[in-house]
Amino acid sequence: MFLFGGPNIRKMAEERDVDGLVALLSQRSAQVRLEAAEALARLNDGRGWRYLLDAVRDPADSLIQAATAEILGGLGHARAIPALQEAALRASGEAAAAIEEALEQLGDPRRAEADGDEHHAGQRPERQMDGRGMLGSLVGSFAGGEGGMDNQFVDPARPASFTDGHIEVQPAETHLANAIELRESEMQERGLVAAGLAAWLRPDWAQVWYVRGVLLEDLEREREALLAYHQALALDPSLSEAREAHAELQESIDPLPVEPAALLSDLAADDWRRRRDALAVLTPRISPDSELVLALLADEEREVRHAAIEAIARLRLQAAVGTLLAQHESSWLLRFAILDALSVLGAVDALVERLRQEMARLQERNPVFTSAKDPLVELEYGLVLEIGLLALERTGDVAGLLDQAEGNTWESQDAEDEDSPEDEGLASDDEYDEEDPDSEEEADEDLLSYVDETGLMVAQALEHLAAQRLPDLPQPLVQRLSETPDLTLLDLSVEDSQPAVAHDFSALRAAAAAELRRRGE
Repeated sequence: MFLFGGPNIRKMAEERDVDGLVALLSQRSAQVRLEAAEALARLNDGRGWRYLLDAVRDPADSLIQAATAEILGGLGHARAIPALQEAALRASGEAAAAIEEALEQLGDPRRAEADGDEHHAGQRPERQMDGRGMLGSLVGSFAGGEGGMDNQFVDPARPASFTDGHIEVQPAETHLANAIELRESEMQERGLVAAGLAAWLRPDWAQVWYVRGVLLEDLEREREALLAYHQALALDPSLSEAREAHAELQESIDPLPVEPAALLSDLAADDWRRRRDALAVLTPRISPDSELVLALLADEEREVRHAAIEAIARLRLQAAVGTLLAQHESSWLLRFAILDALSVLGAVDALVERLRQEMARLQERNPVFTSAKDPLVELEYGLVLEIGLLALERTGDVAGLLDQAEGNTWESQDAEDEDSPEDEGLASDDEYDEEDPDSEEEADEDLLSYVDETGLMVAQALEHLAAQRLPDLPQPLVQRLSETPDLTLLDLSVEDSQPAVAHDFSALRAAAAAELRRRGE
C-alpha cells in the first residue's frame, strides 16, 4: 500500500492515464514502478510489459524478481514464459520459487485467464464472444471442412512468416482469428490492429466489421462501435450478431450528430469524448475545414488522435501527409492507423520513411543479437513486415514504388578516390587469401539475414502490383520496369565484395520486356 500522498495507481488505470503511469516507471520506489508496470500491462501498453519482462530477468534483487514473477503469473499471458524460463536459469531462493510458480500458472493460459476473471470483474466486457465458438459460426465456411478452422488458429505472439527473404501474408481469416484470440487475452487494441488487417484483405466481409465493433465496445468507444455494427449490417443484413449488438447499443447511447453545425461544435468541445465521437462520423459529405481535423492530431487525448487519423484517411486529406509522417505515437494501434492513412493517401515516400522508423524503433527495443527478446516486440516485428507490404500495395502507386526500387542501384567509386585497406584498418590481400574458400559464399548467405526489410517490402509490393497492372501502364513506365535493378546488399567489411541479391526482379523485367514486345507488334 502507498503512504498518504502517494500516487493512486488504481485511479490512474481506471482513467487510462497511460502517460502518467509511464512516468511512474522512473520513480525511486520499486513498488511504485512495479505496480505502474502492472497497470500498464493490463491496459495492453507494451512499455509495462517490457518493464516487467526486463525486471524478471534481472537477478540483482531477488525480492523484486520474485514480486515481478508473481505479477507476470497473475497477468496470465503466455508471452511472459520465455522471459521467465530465462530468469529461472539464474534465479535462486525466493525468486526461483516465485518464477517456477508463475511458469506453472502460465502452463495453461486458459486456466490462468479464468483465474483472473474475478480480479478483472470491473473491466471485463459485457458482450461475450468466445474465440473458437465465434469463428465456428462466422468463418467456418472458409475452413474447407468440418473443424478445419481450428487448424488456422495461430498464436497471437507468433510473427508473420519471413523466410528466405520473403514476407508471407496471412489470409484474412487468420487475422480475424487473431483479433478474437487477442480479445480473449484482454488485448483489445492489438485485436483492432488484427481486425484492421483483415479489413484490408477483405473490406466487404461483414464479420470483420462486427468484430471491430465488439472490440471498440469493450474499450467503451460506443459510438464508433455503433458505426462498425452499422457497416457490418450494410454489408450483410442477415448477420444476426451485428443486428442484436447494434439494437442494444443504439438504445443505450444518444444519437450521433449529423448536422455540420453540431459537428463543428463537438470538434471543439471541452469533453474529449465529444471530440472523438464527432471525428468518427466525419465523411466527405459531412466534413469541416481540414485544418480543424489536422489540429486534432495534437489533441492531448490518445483516442481523439486515433479518431483524427482515421478521419484523415476517410476524408482523403492529402495535406495531412507531412503531419502524419512527423507524428510521434507510442501506441501500436495509433502507429498502425498512421500506416493505414498513408497507404490510403497513396503517399509511398512518406510510407517508406515511416516504415523505416518503425523498423529502427523495433531494432532499438529488441536488438537482433540478444538472448532476451521481448515476445511483444517480436509480434510487432512480424506484423510490421506484413503491414508494410500490404500498405505499400494499397497505395496503388507503381511509379512511386519503382522510384524507391531504383534508388537501390550501387554506384561504383573511382579507383583514385578509394582508400587503401591499410588506411581503413582492413585486412591485407594476403590475410583474405588465408580465409576458407567457402567463406565468401557463407558471408553472402549470412548477409541475407540482415536484409533491408523496408526495401524488401517495397520490392515485393512493386512486383505484385506491377504484375497486376502491367497491360495498363504507360509505355515509359513499362520500359523502366524492364530495367528494374535487383534489391542487393554489399558487405563493406570485405574488400572487392560483390553485392548479394536479396530480391531478384528478373521475372518482372522479363514480363515488362514481353509487354513491350507485344505493344511493338
